[in-house]
Amino acid sequence: MDSTLDTSFALATPLPPPSGSGIAIVRVSGPDAFRIAASLIDEPEFDPDNMPDRTFVLATIRHGEIEIDRAGILPFKGPKSYTGEDVVEFHIHGGIAVIRSIESALLASGARQAEPGEFTRRAFLNGRIDLIQAESIASLVGAKGIAAQREALRQRAGSLSDKINFVRNSLHDILARLEVDFDYPEERIDSIDSSDAVREIGKILDILKPLLSSFRTGNILKGFRLAIIGLPNVGKSSLLNALLMEDRAIVASVPGTTRDVVSASLSFAGVPAELLDTAGIRALTGKLDEVEAEGIRRSWREVERAHLVLIVLETSVPIDNETIDVVGRTLEISGKTGSTVLLVCNKSDLAPMWESDEVCGLLKIEKIPYVVVSAKENTGIENLREKVGSLLELESDPQDIILTETRHQSLIAEAVEILKRVRDDLTNGSPQDVAATELWGADRTLGKLLGEGLGVSDLDEIFSRFCIGK
Repeated sequence: MDSTLDTSFALATPLPPPSGSGIAIVRVSGPDAFRIAASLIDEPEFDPDNMPDRTFVLATIRHGEIEIDRAGILPFKGPKSYTGEDVVEFHIHGGIAVIRSIESALLASGARQAEPGEFTRRAFLNGRIDLIQAESIASLVGAKGIAAQREALRQRAGSLSDKINFVRNSLHDILARLEVDFDYPEERIDSIDSSDAVREIGKILDILKPLLSSFRTGNILKGFRLAIIGLPNVGKSSLLNALLMEDRAIVASVPGTTRDVVSASLSFAGVPAELLDTAGIRALTGKLDEVEAEGIRRSWREVERAHLVLIVLETSVPIDNETIDVVGRTLEISGKTGSTVLLVCNKSDLAPMWESDEVCGLLKIEKIPYVVVSAKENTGIENLREKVGSLLELESDPQDIILTETRHQSLIAEAVEILKRVRDDLTNGSPQDVAATELWGADRTLGKLLGEGLGVSDLDEIFSRFCIGK
């Protein structure tokens, strides 16, 4: 797609239901946007060579003899528009017939239907934004929680782009001084020796490594799975209800009330979470009916899929071998999947059989986080919420930059590996010209984050994930 050759259009608001909506916006962008728009506007003052920039005007839209709508027209003159091109927005009534009529008129007038993400792609190709900023727009549109929305806005404003540009400028400084040193060894003007280069590369790694570490948090900001597990009748369903502040799961004194996974949605620190109340876990023996056995197998599957596992323990009964086995198996799964485990010492309203600060010793495990609650009395629940947020680092420092895209994580990881290799080679006496060649490779890798050196197929893959109209 060459954005300089044609004009495209798309519905920039969601397709309304059959009953329609109050308003719909159809966006047109490209070199012929003003001409095409003027041909459909039944007002003599709308001259394609003299469009009122950023001025909202009410006008009649007509195609031939057929009146389509009385609507708002909002032109934007390039290059100071979203796409960097001439843009016209038609703010029309949100009826299906009205939308289809203006789309047909635009097609007949020489525009074509835009592809997914095409307007943002044009903005990138025309230098209005870099590729990180472009991807942040898709993240913003798809954000399901406040935290993800906040991070997308920060990246749209250039926080990550600025960090990458700072790193590349530092790299360019090292490269310039290295090349002076091996091109003009007799001059020794503004050159850099290997030990200095190693120190400077170390400073760059100190910037990039925390970015890589932030990717786990960035993934969780999009939403996470929280599994509640434990033996029968320890209060898992009561805990789910207390977190939700509603009676979502059936609570009864009879063990094994929950026979299947019960799911519900909740938000922690602005991050959406799927809560999963699982069947009470006990040994799979011949004494269990097939329904309960299947419920237990599903419980373990949820443990394997969860980002965070809450193991509910009952403080009013002794910790037995079955409890120890459940906790041990959960920690074993967690070690493989990278999930986080939190012990929830429940039923604190009853006389305790053991103290919470000795729970890890009783379970024969290394110390892991725990909280004390009474799901029945709704005490300690806010502390549990805060603990979840802390363990998953949901409330990050506003100054921290968080990676949210796999593409970003992969490229930064590649650059880090190159830089570590160059640092080690220089430390071991490798020639500086070889190091410079490698450092240019790291620079090119980081440049791909911003969109430099990518082919059409790469951009096709990235922008295909966008919605049409953005």
